[in-house]
Amino acid sequence: MATKEVASGRPVAPPAPQEGELAPGPVRTRRLERVLGHPLAFLATAGILLALFGGPFVFHPGRPAPANDPAAYAWRAEAIMFETPATFLAVDGPQNMLTAGYRVTTPVIAALLRRIGGVSPLTPTLLLMIGIRVVTPLLLAGLIYREVKDPLAFHVAAFGTASVLSTVLRGYLDNTLALAFLTASLHLIGPSRRSWPARAGMGLLLTLCGLTHPTTLAVFCGALVVAAATRLVWAGAGSAGPQSGRAPRGANGERSPLLSFAVVALLITAVVWSAGIWGPGVSLLESGTSPPGSRGFFRMRLVDWLLVLQPWFNLPLLGLGLVAFVRGRRAIDDDSYRVALVWFLPIIGVAGVLLDVAYPFHRFLNVAISWVAFMGLGTYVATRVLLRASTEGSSRRAVRLLAAVGLVALALGITSNFVRGFEKVGFNTIKRAWITPQERADLDLVRANLADVSDRPVVFVADTSRFYPVRIFAFIKRVAHVSRYGIADEQQDRAFVYLGTLENYLAGKPTRDDRATYTGLSRATLDDLEGVPQSEPPVVILTRSFNRTGANTELTYRDADLTGMALGEAEVWVAAERELTEWSGGHAPLKVSPGQAEGAAPGAGLAHVLRVVAGLMLLLVPGWLLARVVLPGASAGELVGMVPVLAVAAVALAGVAVIAVTRAPFSPAAAWASLGIACASCAALNLSFRVPLVRQPIVTSAMRWLHLD
Repeated sequence: MATKEVASGRPVAPPAPQEGELAPGPVRTRRLERVLGHPLAFLATAGILLALFGGPFVFHPGRPAPANDPAAYAWRAEAIMFETPATFLAVDGPQNMLTAGYRVTTPVIAALLRRIGGVSPLTPTLLLMIGIRVVTPLLLAGLIYREVKDPLAFHVAAFGTASVLSTVLRGYLDNTLALAFLTASLHLIGPSRRSWPARAGMGLLLTLCGLTHPTTLAVFCGALVVAAATRLVWAGAGSAGPQSGRAPRGANGERSPLLSFAVVALLITAVVWSAGIWGPGVSLLESGTSPPGSRGFFRMRLVDWLLVLQPWFNLPLLGLGLVAFVRGRRAIDDDSYRVALVWFLPIIGVAGVLLDVAYPFHRFLNVAISWVAFMGLGTYVATRVLLRASTEGSSRRAVRLLAAVGLVALALGITSNFVRGFEKVGFNTIKRAWITPQERADLDLVRANLADVSDRPVVFVADTSRFYPVRIFAFIKRVAHVSRYGIADEQQDRAFVYLGTLENYLAGKPTRDDRATYTGLSRATLDDLEGVPQSEPPVVILTRSFNRTGANTELTYRDADLTGMALGEAEVWVAAERELTEWSGGHAPLKVSPGQAEGAAPGAGLAHVLRVVAGLMLLLVPGWLLARVVLPGASAGELVGMVPVLAVAAVALAGVAVIAVTRAPFSPAAAWASLGIACASCAALNLSFRVPLVRQPIVTSAMRWLHLD
């Protein structure tokens, strides 16, 4: 991404750096270069990152993914597996808080992990959260290594970027998966100028980005437009006078098709959403909802993010990386350099806090990733300078000692990034998971009994008194997502939530409160219940975990008595203290053994572990086949990140296509068919581009018109 150094086995006078490059670093021994540049070294770095992010869950098996957002993807994966796609799209919730439109890539991948890997319902979101945090830094490190040609750059940048991404990525799986696709597409900018396989890979990645998180793709396309405009201005300036001396790079007609492919991906996204490949078409506005909040709330969120990112440590590294990146004209002349630089601009969106405008400023930090790459580059530059000073840079002992202290401080800062990120996201405590142990115990009990009444609507009643207004929205949205863990198969379209007291729900009226946001949300949840089928009386669920404070708390005690309430035809289940009590004019505890309640997860043991590992390895096969053709001759430093991302993209697109054709639940047969189609397509692509292609004139003309030639 920025600089090149001379690698030599003995002390030599380094050549003068070319324009746009840093001066060469210190001489390295051949042994150190061989060790750091060996494929096993790249795999070792990937393994260490995997251990850092996955270690807490290995030592505590069965733990769910941290943060709140994985709850949305967990139930959507189950819905894809057991519901028709039209039913999946129809679930929107009160104030559309459950809608996601055709953001379908993540749940399809999670369903593939369930069907092929045989993992439990809680595991796919955990694997995705860990995997994205490992693969994205590897992709960024691969970009830096490809340009710098120093294996040390890969290892240092991988740890530097991963330490920041542990905070930035939070639990936004759709958003961060889209960023992984776009980062992988940057690897293909150069090869796509002359390679059709690279263009095919780029088209695949950008299309999947549109089906994952359209907003991120739109921001990326905006960056590409700015980059293209910058190129035109630079080209005009370069040809303005004879003093220029040379035409700018790209003026000879050599073009990158990235912008064209991005526009096509946006068009495909719009067509898929409006026409509807799984059933009804939906508006692109359903791709996300923003919580109601005041200027003070969003300002507080932004300050919280910035403090966790430790600007006193990371901002100097970011500045150093930017200086190294833009040095010389290459950052403007070269397409990939220019795109990476312009993709840094979206973080300007956080400046809205200075204008005192209410909108989610913090989300501008995770729709672009160049700034994280620059920080990784700055970490490498600082490491290289300090290493040189501590070994060969000076004969003075004080200088060497000061450089060694700087290296220790740099390592401590990266470690602190990891620690603060883990604490903020909740990697170190199960209480910060998307479903807490108490919620899981209550909902396991509920699900075991709902299997016998799967044709009836289910309403979860929840209340709280602790949160100020903007948090009420977050509270009931979280309940709406998490409660679906307790829903039986084929019941997602009959699950609802109600915010307020049980008494008001039974009376069919909203719960009023001094907080206007609370009253409006209570009314919205009641309006959403108008779609409840009336053929069967609803099952009303009251759990201790969703009513820790508020008017319903006393009703969840063991000695609570509901006989004085007008239950009507409703059937009320109270889940608390590992006991489920049914109320319908009287009460009788439902006898459920722990084995029944917890039986949703597959058994453990060596056989199950081997099946999971084998399933994950099979899912990587399309990525390996595709990487061989889109990046021929790529180093291990590039492939270690590209293979998993290309595999996910190929299998996910095949899964989306299979569901579009069958319009049926994603059965095991459909999952294996998706994997087979992905493998066969990548193998055919691999084979077809190894023989000369005959291009028809009409095809050639169309490609030139689209600037894809």
